[in-house]
Amino acid sequence: MEHNIHYDEVNSVYDSVKQLYLEYCEELNNEKKRLELLNNNIREIKDYIKYLQEYHNSDSFVFSPRGVISKTTGKKQEGVYDTGKIIDFTDAEKKEQELEYLENNKISIEEKIKQLEKNIFLLEQNKKILKEVTTLKERYDNEKAVYEEEQKHAIDKYVEKREELQKCLKDGPIEKLSYLSHMIDMVNSFIDNDPVRAKLELMKIKDNLQDVSKDLEEIAKVPEEGDNLL
Repeated sequence: MEHNIHYDEVNSVYDSVKQLYLEYCEELNNEKKRLELLNNNIREIKDYIKYLQEYHNSDSFVFSPRGVISKTTGKKQEGVYDTGKIIDFTDAEKKEQELEYLENNKISIEEKIKQLEKNIFLLEQNKKILKEVTTLKERYDNEKAVYEEEQKHAIDKYVEKREELQKCLKDGPIEKLSYLSHMIDMVNSFIDNDPVRAKLELMKIKDNLQDVSKDLEEIAKVPEEGDNLL
């Protein structure tokens, strides 16, 4: 019964490991999708920042004041910044900050993916081990069933033979010794597989040998008594 409990525990652990393995695989797949989207966003932001940098470098309006045509008066105003370029520059700063945030997030996702892959690998190894255990247990159960059937047959045969030979006990010490010889042979056939049963049978054989010894002593006394009568 204890062995069956252990087997049930192995099956329970295997099911838990399998379920956790599937959950990790699903989570890993989701994280990889997130990483792919994140990489796309990072690429787009980098391209946009590069575009802004090239645009500002070509016109160099952002870093120095210059004359700008006023939209309200139509006159040229000196010593002011091109607000359009300033807006672009501010946008570039925001994109730089967004890029930094996304890249930090990317590092976090990549670390999580590595950990998930490591966990999945370990679970795969555990699954293999547990599967081997259950396979060995199934094989053991099959072999045990065959062994128990063979053992039952051997014991049944022994019991049958003993019952047959017990009928000869009343015929005298010679028949008893023959019976005991057969019993010893039968015990030898299963002593390795069922030592407890064999020990009990050997104790019975020992008792029978003592009975035979007493019978022989009685037989030995008969001639002496006869001689005295003569």
